[in-house]
Amino acid sequence: MTKASKSTSKKVLVTMPEPLLKRLDAKARNENRTRSAELCVQLAQSLGKPRARAQA
Repeated sequence: MTKASKSTSKKVLVTMPEPLLKRLDAKARNENRTRSAELCVQLAQSLGKPRARAQA
């Protein structure tokens, strides 16, 4: 029998080039998400995980 893992959020500070940040912001606006939520979605997709739950 395995324990159910509890998902917790951790704060992370990232540095990225400004052109990438602008693309991230544009995508977030198009999807009606915050910058942080969009970054989570994009990171989850790049790691091959199921789509992250976006929080507006």
